[in-house]
Amino acid sequence: MPSISTVSTSAGYDFYAQTPDGHYYAFRDRSLQRDNLWLVDWKGSSLTQVSQGGSDPRDLYWDQDGKTCYYIDGRRISSVSIDPDSGDVTGRGVVGFSVRTTVNTPAERAVMFTEAWRLLLNGFYDPEFHGVDWAAIRDKYEPLAMAAYTEEEFRAVVREMLGELSASHLGIYKWGGGGVSTGRLGVYHDERYDGPGVLVRKVIPDSPAERERIVAGDYILSIAGHEIAPGENYHKLLEDTAADEILIEVASSAGGRDRREVRIRPVGSVRTLVYEDRVRQRREKVERLSGGRLGYLHIAGMGTGNLFQFEEDLFAQGKDKDGLIVDIRGNGGGSVHDGILRYLDRRVYGYTMSRGRPPSYNPLELYTMPLALVIDESCYSDAEIFPMGWKALGLGPVVGTPTFGAVIGTNDVPLIDGTMFRVPGSGWYDLTGRNLENWGIEPDVRVDAVPEESSEGADAQLERAVEVLMRQLD
Repeated sequence: MPSISTVSTSAGYDFYAQTPDGHYYAFRDRSLQRDNLWLVDWKGSSLTQVSQGGSDPRDLYWDQDGKTCYYIDGRRISSVSIDPDSGDVTGRGVVGFSVRTTVNTPAERAVMFTEAWRLLLNGFYDPEFHGVDWAAIRDKYEPLAMAAYTEEEFRAVVREMLGELSASHLGIYKWGGGGVSTGRLGVYHDERYDGPGVLVRKVIPDSPAERERIVAGDYILSIAGHEIAPGENYHKLLEDTAADEILIEVASSAGGRDRREVRIRPVGSVRTLVYEDRVRQRREKVERLSGGRLGYLHIAGMGTGNLFQFEEDLFAQGKDKDGLIVDIRGNGGGSVHDGILRYLDRRVYGYTMSRGRPPSYNPLELYTMPLALVIDESCYSDAEIFPMGWKALGLGPVVGTPTFGAVIGTNDVPLIDGTMFRVPGSGWYDLTGRNLENWGIEPDVRVDAVPEESSEGADAQLERAVEVLMRQLD
């Protein structure tokens, strides 16, 4: 791959390695192609991307000759070799190895339990441990953990111990193997239909089914040559079919008189498609209820990618609108609340205006029109710090139900066998000193969501947010 010499990158200080002579650096970049491996010389004049596709390189290490850099790439060890004189990449590879080990399971479990307990002893954000005697907790659970017969039983005992803290962002887990995946056609079936085949109730936009012109009211009669009997679980017929071309038979009537063959490629997940469809529907609802005066955007998470999407949506959906609804329901958190808030609250010191055009306020990239925020009990962690900041800054009315109350900064630490253990080390507080943990953010306007209304396409919380903001505009 050609070198790049005019690009600015950013990366964490904990994911880089330098050659013994200090001439070359390998690092994980998080700005251009997210979480890939890059190489650069000490002068910064030769920048080369090494890996592709978000390889998430970790544990970087150069050999003593400064010719080969090794790194963890997912669950394998990869390498990249260079010419020390020119810095050109001369090869890439995967390191294969096999090791036979003997494990003393009771001793290993004893080490893991002690390490887990001690990590919280020294790292839990509250030195009072939420009122729990942490030493007594060890005496209570250590014999149970040592008596566990399986790995899962051991982790279950540790989880019981963690539960004594009554805190969020705790956990112990270990990544398992693969398993069977199910291909998705992108259809919702009518569960009341009891005849042969599957009656399509709805087709997800942009899904494989829509691309093959399957519509609501169609019947899927067979999959890969297998006739679907009444009441049969057709999902089993789609196991391990994601990205493969399969043949299904579709008809517009239950009798199948107009049966036709359709070649289709199921996908592994339709979550993104379902989410995008939901956002479209909500955006159309806000447009309709406000008479075109309000825009709508949803923040799905609090990661870097979500921040970039927010930047795009903020000015795209807020353009030429009198106000904007910001919706964070279902947001599981992250760490970019401050990056979002800076687009909504900075002091305006002036504006520029061209003939025939609306004024452009400074500082740039600041949204100055009226706002309303929608929250609910499915907002966690950073999606609770965000509405706390929103209310402290007085950005606009908050509508919905209280957030969950799970707000601690955490990090994951590997134990001796690769098991991951979470250590919540940073508490979050508002300016009155109130701990946000176990204390959800209250809305200004309480609106409970009713499941029956949701199934009929209604959204009481969003509708009230439009009503409140429109009243403010008027």
